[in-house]
Amino acid sequence: MKDKNAIVDYWTAADMKEARLLIVSENEQSLWEGKKLDKIIDYILAYSESNLNEQVVLDYGCGIGRLLKPLSSKVKFMHGVDISPKMIELSGEFWDKSDNVLMKVCNGEDLSIFEDRMFDFIYSILVFQHIPYLRTIKNLLKEFARTLKPKGYCCVQFSMQYNNEDSLPGSYRGHRPTEEVCVKYFNECGLNVIKIQYYKRWYFVYAKTKSNNSPILSVLLPVYNHAKYVSKAIDSILSQTYKDFELIIIDDASTEDLMSILSSYTDSRIRLHSNDKNIGVTKTLNKAIKLSRGKYLARQDSDDISFSKRFEMQIKAFDNEQVGLVGTWAHAIDFKGEVVPKTYLQQIREVGDYQIKDYLKQKNCLVHGSVMFRKEVVDKIGYYDPELYFAQDYNYWLRIAKFFDIKVVQQDLYIYRKHEETVRNIKMKQFPKIDREQLCRDRATKYPIIKNV
Repeated sequence: MKDKNAIVDYWTAADMKEARLLIVSENEQSLWEGKKLDKIIDYILAYSESNLNEQVVLDYGCGIGRLLKPLSSKVKFMHGVDISPKMIELSGEFWDKSDNVLMKVCNGEDLSIFEDRMFDFIYSILVFQHIPYLRTIKNLLKEFARTLKPKGYCCVQFSMQYNNEDSLPGSYRGHRPTEEVCVKYFNECGLNVIKIQYYKRWYFVYAKTKSNNSPILSVLLPVYNHAKYVSKAIDSILSQTYKDFELIIIDDASTEDLMSILSSYTDSRIRLHSNDKNIGVTKTLNKAIKLSRGKYLARQDSDDISFSKRFEMQIKAFDNEQVGLVGTWAHAIDFKGEVVPKTYLQQIREVGDYQIKDYLKQKNCLVHGSVMFRKEVVDKIGYYDPELYFAQDYNYWLRIAKFFDIKVVQQDLYIYRKHEETVRNIKMKQFPKIDREQLCRDRATKYPIIKNV
């Protein structure tokens, strides 16, 4: 008889032999055969449209692979994701590797490898009961809402062995909400629950995307360490007078314990993500842009502070379609929070809107964390230059200026914190002899449009 403790987590299997032992057991096989399998498929397809052969589907947690074969024959294309390469490899034993199935490894926290509004429906079977943290469940539900098409739906299976508390990583019993609590989670994450179906000790939640649930503004907040400053940055965003926004926070594999701070926030506008490894601020920003749903995108640095009327004032400044980017005045503080009187921030206040494009030809005159730009900017010029580890903002402004006007709200709406641990200072120490500004200008001239990142 198989040791029950061996089934703690399928994805911890040390090798393919062990993985096969866990998944291809007699008890496990009985769950995926004959009428039981047909019933599960019927549950999944309960709200699918009649034109099933034209639909694009996501199987979240596809490692077992049993459902891919019968469903791939019914739909146009199937994507599958799992956190374990071993389980994806093993799944090949259970489905014919057809041209309309693509399986990928994901980080288990988000669906950033997929674009917005990509899927007609998403299903997740025998997965969510293993997820230990509520924040992970909410992140995934928000990602389902983001990647579903406007009329799309999801089907998620939950266990009726309730446990509304977070559990330890590696525990077979994850965070298992009751139906009432589960409906609340779905609603908070942009999904309307339309039905709950019961089957033995399970319940299946069906939900559709809420109409017009995309925010006007997306705030991009990449984070690497700065544990002593990040709460003030987040609080300043959540305290904005302008409320229609999402706050996309991406932890770039911090070495400090940031996740305990970040996950303590319960505001439903926050979308929390994390990188498996440190990829740098430029690539993390590009990832955040891909995740964004807003008409406007605003920047915020994790060690800085925004004044409460910042977003309100900036959105008003987009008074014609030609304005692509709006910055603000800012002043500096040190690591103690005391004002630093004489910095370049005072010098660039002398630059008027009509002078910005000419000034940019020589040097930067915009504070990166203070800017807001239209989504049309991304559609036109693409993303931050991934080859630049520093001054990526200056390069982006130069490229924007080729196609759009730039304005600055002449009010102090942003506080820039000067300290030794800023990304700018760290990179200057790493690359002391590089003419950063000239490099940015050269690359902006050579690569004004960068869309393949």
